[in-house]
Amino acid sequence: LFHWTMPQWLAEKGGFESSFGVRTFEKYVEFIAREYGSDCNLWLTINEPEVFAFEGYWTAKHVPFRKNIFLTLKVYLNLIRAHKAAYKAIKKVLPGAQVGLAKNVAYHEPFRPGNWGDELIVKIGRYFGNEFFMNRLKRQLDFIGLNYYFTHTLKFSWRKGFEEMNKKFPKSDMGLKTYPKGLYHLLKRFAKYNKPLYVTENGIANATDEMRERFIAEHLEETKRALNEGAQVKGYFYWSLLDTYEWHMGYGLKFGLAEVNYETLERKPRVQENFFKTF
Repeated sequence: LFHWTMPQWLAEKGGFESSFGVRTFEKYVEFIAREYGSDCNLWLTINEPEVFAFEGYWTAKHVPFRKNIFLTLKVYLNLIRAHKAAYKAIKKVLPGAQVGLAKNVAYHEPFRPGNWGDELIVKIGRYFGNEFFMNRLKRQLDFIGLNYYFTHTLKFSWRKGFEEMNKKFPKSDMGLKTYPKGLYHLLKRFAKYNKPLYVTENGIANATDEMRERFIAEHLEETKRALNEGAQVKGYFYWSLLDTYEWHMGYGLKFGLAEVNYETLERKPRVQENFFKTF
């Protein structure tokens, strides 16, 4: 229901910088629920709330291109309120609907396992990166969507607080480390919420396609392992079906299962049909 874009008139009023944005979102969600309720039984309210807040108001890579830590936190907290309001609005119209959100999550691991400093930094990263938002919505979540792209290997530093260590994982064209076991660990950790889990995004930018099939196979194996060990995994969605527009990075990154020629709009499969038959 919200994947970072909004009407110009709402953006000019500050969007989620104020309670007005939260109330407007609630009205919009109720309208959509009434219009499309018969076509949908799983609802995602917000996609990657922390990315919207931090990329728009802290790094200024996304609109509204502002650098203000206080607005970052205000928007982030208002998105918690917005999800709760959306949950209530959907349930008002569709009491039996299942409502969740798609949370960007990262796997954090200590550079030196057993080192108190590294372990502490990892706990802080896990809490504020993955759990702070979710803990405030436990009563307003029927399921949890996890978007998994990031792995952080952290080392405690007296000077910097922590350092991101360059552990030798294979990397995508986007420069992101690929670590399938991280998805397994995250699914196991999020099982503590006792909610159905969906991998709502997991994919790789790889223009040569040398890594794509192995990436998918290994992440599906780790998803299956978590499922076999009790995690309530209900679905896995690869990002994405087609090459797509990646916000401030444009069309250069090739995530699609199908290649798109943006001049002719011709589409060609990148992954062979027989590959999927193995699953």
